[in-house]
Amino acid sequence: MGVLSDTLKLSYHYTNHCIRATGMTLLNKKGFEACHICTVSSHKNESMIRNYAVKCSDAKKHQISESLASALVPKKPKLDENAPTAQPTIPENVELEEM
Repeated sequence: MGVLSDTLKLSYHYTNHCIRATGMTLLNKKGFEACHICTVSSHKNESMIRNYAVKCSDAKKHQISESLASALVPKKPKLDENAPTAQPTIPENVELEEM
């Protein structure tokens, strides 16, 4: 892969390892199980690919943050749109002054 990168004058010197690592990272991000990633990457056990699984995307960090925040912040009760609302009433014996 390195020779191919040089021959084609690619913008980056790709190696077999970086292509393999990128593939495993993408499979992990797409939610494939470690045992399946091992099958296509030819790793003998799941512990060998753990380094590729620890990377946490910004989207995943945001999702984690939202989950924690929603658990810590009390939720506002939803108002029932069909429930009657209290209307202010003026007693009959009170006169209103004009402005």
